[in-house]
Amino acid sequence: MARRKWGVNAHTDEFQQTATGEYVYTGSHYAYQNRGKSRLRAMAELVILWAVSFAATIAAGCISGTGMENRAYAVLPYAVQLAASVSLGWGVIRLAAGGDPLRAYVYDETAGRIPRRAVVAAVGCAVTALGELLGLLFAGEGETFLPVICFFGLEILAFSGILLTKRALSKLQWEKADGI
Repeated sequence: MARRKWGVNAHTDEFQQTATGEYVYTGSHYAYQNRGKSRLRAMAELVILWAVSFAATIAAGCISGTGMENRAYAVLPYAVQLAASVSLGWGVIRLAAGGDPLRAYVYDETAGRIPRRAVVAAVGCAVTALGELLGLLFAGEGETFLPVICFFGLEILAFSGILLTKRALSKLQWEKADGI
C-alpha cells in the first residue's frame, strides 16, 4: 500500500521529467465552462468581491471607539475573520491566476476549499458583530454612536462580500478535461 504524500511532495507523481530535464505536468485538468460569462470576467468579479470584503474587514478593525479595543469576545472572532479572509483571498487569487485549464491539484486547493473558507470568514464576521453588540448592551458606557454605526456597516459589507464571493464561485462551472 502506497503512503499518501503531504505538503510539497503531494503532487510529485503528476510531473514527469522529459529527455531535456524539464518537468511536465501530466495530471488531470479542469476547464472553465463558459456559461454566458468569460473566464476573465468571472475571475475579475471574484477578486473584486473578495477585495471589497477584505477592505471592509481591515477598515472595521481600524475603527477606534468600539469594543474592538479591549474586549476579547470581539477581538478573537475578528482575528478568525481576518485570518479566514486572508485565506479566502489566497484561494481566489490563486484560482484566478491558475490559468485555463486548471491543474487538478490547483482546482482542489482553490475551488474545492473556497466555500469552507468563506463560511469560516462569514461566521467570524457574524460572531465579531455579535461580540460588539453584547459589549454595547452590557458595557457600552463611553462608546460614541458614529464609530459603532461605521463598525456595523463595515461588518455588514464584509459579510455580504464574503457570501457573494461564495455564491459567485458556486455559479461557475468546471469540467474535468483529461487529455490536455
